[in-house]
Amino acid sequence: MFYLKTEVNGKMEKVEIYGDEIFTACFKCGEEMHIDDERILAIYQDGGDFSSTSIAHGDCVEKARLQVIDGGKKSSPSRFLAEAKANQ
Repeated sequence: MFYLKTEVNGKMEKVEIYGDEIFTACFKCGEEMHIDDERILAIYQDGGDFSSTSIAHGDCVEKARLQVIDGGKKSSPSRFLAEAKANQ
């Protein structure tokens, strides 16, 4: 089991998390989007982390011309751009 620790009503609580419950907001337009296990794995394999990774959905990729900004890690924006186009 994976969980987050967060304060609820002044008390620390464990909140279980599952792969289908991880979301982020597009850094370009703010729309909420689901992040699947494959994307999480790719972020970590490329040396990224949750706090320094921002993702845009396919519609905004064309506008921004990149999909992932990850604090200077080695992720390739063009790799994620190709993924986003393929998933549209």
